[in-house]
Amino acid sequence: MRSALSVLAAGLVLSCAFINDAMAQGRGGLTVYRESDYRGDQRRLDREVRDFRDLGGLNDKVSSLRVDSGTWELCEDADFRGRCMTVNRDVQDLAGSGFDDRLSSARPVADRNQRGDMRANDRGNVRDNNRGGGVTLYADINYAGASQDAGESRDFRNLDFNDTLSSIRIRSGTWEFCEDADFRGRCMTFDRDVPSLVQFGLNDRISSMRRVR
Repeated sequence: MRSALSVLAAGLVLSCAFINDAMAQGRGGLTVYRESDYRGDQRRLDREVRDFRDLGGLNDKVSSLRVDSGTWELCEDADFRGRCMTVNRDVQDLAGSGFDDRLSSARPVADRNQRGDMRANDRGNVRDNNRGGGVTLYADINYAGASQDAGESRDFRNLDFNDTLSSIRIRSGTWEFCEDADFRGRCMTFDRDVPSLVQFGLNDRISSMRRVR
């Protein structure tokens, strides 16, 4: 009888471990590294971390990322404040993004297509939500060249500004800018003016944007 109970208990422990592991995978997984090329001290995250000081020496020290699953938002300051970037793929070296040795918080986020603020017209078709117009786009750095006031846009081809953006003025809110249409590809969020996108590796590469806060 004791032997049977022992086997049953062991089975329950294994089942709970499997369920917990599956739940963690469902939340997504991210590994942060102190050095580029996925080297040095590392920590694996499966839930939000509001302050990287809790990771033991990795605050403002992360230089590369591996995204095991899900989509993650990483921010310069604790509590997901300051400039943020959104990633759903590995980043071998953060130096080209302007976030090397600057990250202080991270959290998993829903798929960008699910959490986007999409509006439907009377025919049920999804269209751009241009309310607010809280951003001015510029074709050249330092707020020069052709410009356009705009709100949320799923595809910059609708603005005649696709892969043309070089600097940004943000009048209100926090905005996510993505390389590809429909908020796909590499994304970054900004809550202040950006005189040049060159340092972030996004110059002439933005194809969609939306307000996130």
